[in-house]
Amino acid sequence: MSEVSRVLEPLEVQKKAWTQRQLHEQIISRFFDVIEDLGDPIPTWLVRAKIEEEDIEDPHSALLALNEHLKELGWMAKLLRDDPWKIIISRIPPSTFIIPESRRNLFWLATLLSTWAMGVLWVLPQNEGSSWSDPSMLQAGLLSYAIPMVGVLALADKVQQNIANKMGMRVGGIMPIPIPLPMVMWPFGIFAVASSPKMDTLTWPDRRRLGWISIFFPIILLSGGLLLIIIGLWLTPVERVIDGAQNRLSFGLLPQLIASMIWQPEILSLKSAWSHPLALAGHGLMLIGWLSLLPIPSFPGGRILVALSGLDSARSQGTQMLLFFAVVSLGILLGGFSVGGHAIWSFVVITGGLLIIFQGSIEGIPLILDDVIPLEESAAKKMSMIFMVALLLCIPSELPTQSETSWDSDLDWFLDDEIIFTSFNESDEYSIEISNPGLLNKEWNIQGQTIDSIEQWNVSWLCPNGNVALFTDGCQGWLSAEQSKDIELIWQTPPSNQSPLTIELELLTKSASTSLVIRPEFDIVLVDARWNFTGDQESPVLCTELEIIDDEIPFNLTLISQKPDSKVENLWSIQETSEDLFCISGEAGAMFDSLGDLRLKVQMDDGRSQLWAISEPLLEKQFIIPESGWVLRNEEGKTVNWTDSGNWSISGAMDWKESDWLLVSSESECPDSGVWRQPSSNDTGWNWDSEFQSRISLPNLNSSNLSWNGEGGEYLLRCNDIEESWRLVSGHAVIMHDNAIPRMDWLGKGWLISSDSAGEMQLNFSDLEGGLVFDTRSHGNGSGWLPISLDVNGPENQLTISWQQSDNHLLMWLEMNENTIEVHLTSWILG
Repeated sequence: MSEVSRVLEPLEVQKKAWTQRQLHEQIISRFFDVIEDLGDPIPTWLVRAKIEEEDIEDPHSALLALNEHLKELGWMAKLLRDDPWKIIISRIPPSTFIIPESRRNLFWLATLLSTWAMGVLWVLPQNEGSSWSDPSMLQAGLLSYAIPMVGVLALADKVQQNIANKMGMRVGGIMPIPIPLPMVMWPFGIFAVASSPKMDTLTWPDRRRLGWISIFFPIILLSGGLLLIIIGLWLTPVERVIDGAQNRLSFGLLPQLIASMIWQPEILSLKSAWSHPLALAGHGLMLIGWLSLLPIPSFPGGRILVALSGLDSARSQGTQMLLFFAVVSLGILLGGFSVGGHAIWSFVVITGGLLIIFQGSIEGIPLILDDVIPLEESAAKKMSMIFMVALLLCIPSELPTQSETSWDSDLDWFLDDEIIFTSFNESDEYSIEISNPGLLNKEWNIQGQTIDSIEQWNVSWLCPNGNVALFTDGCQGWLSAEQSKDIELIWQTPPSNQSPLTIELELLTKSASTSLVIRPEFDIVLVDARWNFTGDQESPVLCTELEIIDDEIPFNLTLISQKPDSKVENLWSIQETSEDLFCISGEAGAMFDSLGDLRLKVQMDDGRSQLWAISEPLLEKQFIIPESGWVLRNEEGKTVNWTDSGNWSISGAMDWKESDWLLVSSESECPDSGVWRQPSSNDTGWNWDSEFQSRISLPNLNSSNLSWNGEGGEYLLRCNDIEESWRLVSGHAVIMHDNAIPRMDWLGKGWLISSDSAGEMQLNFSDLEGGLVFDTRSHGNGSGWLPISLDVNGPENQLTISWQQSDNHLLMWLEMNENTIEVHLTSWILG
C-alpha cells in the first residue's frame, strides 16, 4: 500500500502580540458575533449571539459560557441591552471573603450571651422571689430562649448557603450583632443580622439567583418565629404569680390570627402578658425577618425588589420616591412619629429613609452580570407571591413590646347611668359591670346602703353566681386577671298609690363608692331624694329640687302627716317656689321633730296624686376646739382627770380607741389612700399639732397623755370602717357627758320631749376653763317648761331641765356663744 504524502501548510503567526483588548475580543468572538468595538474607556463591544442550529438568538446562555471561560483569567462579562446587545468586560472584584471564621464565631458567641441575658431578665418577673443567679433562671433563659433563637438564625444561615451552592453561588455567612445592654423596648438581645461579606458586594449571574437566595433567609426567620410563638403560647399558663410589671408582647397579624383561632381573646391576652420565653424568641425572629423584607437598599427586601423589577426600574427616581413615601407612611401607620410610639419604628423610618436617599440611585449595586434576562413567569409569580404575602400577613403591631404598667390596677366598676327611671308596681333591674384590668386575681365585693328612707321599695342583688342577696349584704367573690363580670341590682317598686319618692342608693365597693339615683316616671318628681338644710335652728328651711315635666299641668302641693295622731305638719309651711327649687320653712326647733312622719302631697286636677317623704338632711356636726387644745388620756373608771385648770386630761373622749385614724382636713371626706403615723412623743407624752401633722393613728394612751392643738374652720374626720366627720369650731373648753362618754361635738344637739307626763332630764358638763354661763332662750306660743336648775361642783356642772304635763309640743336644743351655753326651750300649741 502506498502512502500519500500531503504538504503541510505553514501556520500564520502574528507579527505583533495581541493587546489585552484584542484578546478579549477574540474570546468574545467564540460566543458572540462581534459587530463593533465601541472604543469606550471600559472595554465594550456591540455583539450578536451566535445562531447555530436553531434560528433563535440566545445571548444569555452565551454569556454564561463566556463568563465560565473568563473566570479562569480573572475577568467577567456583563450583558447590556443595545442594538442588539452590548458586552462590557471588567476585572472580577477582589475576594470579599476576608473575615476569618473565628471572628464570625465571636459574634455568634456574643449573641448567645446577650440573648441568654435577655431570656433570664424575661423569666425573672414571672417567678416571684427568684434571683437572676438562680440555676433555674439561668437554665430557663438558655434553653427556652437563647438556644431556640440562635438555633433558628443558624438554620437560616445554613439553608441560605446551601441554596446558593446549589445555584452555583458562594455567599457569606451571617453575623448576628448583639445588643450589649438589655433594652426594655427591644428585649431580644439582637440588634441586627448582617452578612459577611455584604450581599450587595457579590457578583450575581442573574436576577433569578439574586431573588431566590435573598428571600430564603427572611422566610425561614418568619416561619421559625411563627412556630416558636405558637409553641410558646401553648406552654404559657393562664394564671401566674407575678410581683412586678410585665413586658407584654403584641404579635403581628399572622400569629395573632392563628392564636385567636386556638384561644379565646381573654386567654390570649393573659398569655401575651407573661409569655413563655419561646414566644419571645419567635416574636423577635418574626420582627427581624419582616424588617429584612422591607424593600430598602442593602436589605434582603431591596435585593428581592431588584430581582423582580430589574436594576434599572428599581433604581429609577420614581421608584425611589415611591419607596421613600412608603417608608414614611409605614412609620405613620405604626406610630413612629407619635410620642407614645415604639422606638423601633422611628429607627426604621430614619434608617430606611437615609438608605433610600444615599444608596437608592446607585445603579451598580447589586452587580448583576445579566440584568437583561427576564425572570421566568412561574418563578416571578412564586417569588412575588411569597414576598407580598409575607410582607402583608406578617406585618407587626404598632407596639410589639410594651410595659404592662397596670399589672396591679384596682378593679373598674362600670355603671351605664347615674340616674334610672322606673315605673310603679313593677320589677326592674340595673346592670353593673366589674372589670379587672390588671394581671393579679382580685377580691371584690359590692354592697349598698340608702342615703335616706326607701320605704315600700324592695331592693336586692342578683350576684354572678345566681344567688340573690340583700341590698345591704351585697355580693362578693374573686375576679381573674383581665376578666369581667356582670352584677344585677333588682328592685320592686311600690304601687302608685304609695307614691315612692326619688331614692338615692350608695353602692359600696372595696375601693370606692358610687351614688345611684332611681326616679319614678311621673309628671312631677323630686330630682334629689335629699333635702338641704338652710337657715338656723330658730328659722329652719328645707329645700329640694322639683322637676315638672309639663309646665301646663295644674297641681296643688300640701304638707300632711303619715300618722293620724301626729301634728308635725303644723310646724312647717310651704314657701313660694321658684321654677326648679321647692322649699318648706319651719318653726323654731322643728328640725328636732320626727320629719319621717311628714309627707309632701301633689294632687293633680285629673285625680292623680303622689306622696313624698321629707327626708332628714345630713346636718353638719360641730366639734369644739379650744385655744389651748385638748389633752386625752385613758384611765379606767374616770372621765375627766385634773388637778388644776392647767393640768387636765379627758379619759375615753368620744369613745375613740387605740389605732383609730384621725384627720384634720379642708375636705369633709376621708381620702382613699395615705399613711397614718403616730404623733411625736417626748417626756411629757404624745403631742399632735394638726396644723403640721394632719393625720395620726391614735396611740396607746394608757400611760401617757395626748396633747392636741388644732385650728378651727377645718374638718375633723375619723376614717375607720364607719367614717365620721365634724366641723372644727373654736370655743370654750366644755365637754358634755353622754352616757358617761365625754363628747366635744354636742353643739346643736336637740331633743323632742314627750309632754304626756311631767319629767326632767339632766345634762352634765365639765368646764375645763372656768367661767361657764348658762342662758335660757324661750320660743313658741305655748307653755310647759319649768325653770332650769344648775348644780355647780368645781368644774362639774349639772343642768336639770324639767317640764310639766301638757298638750303642748316641746322641743329643746343647745348652742354655745363664747363661754355661754344657750339652752333653747320651745313650746308650740299645734291645735
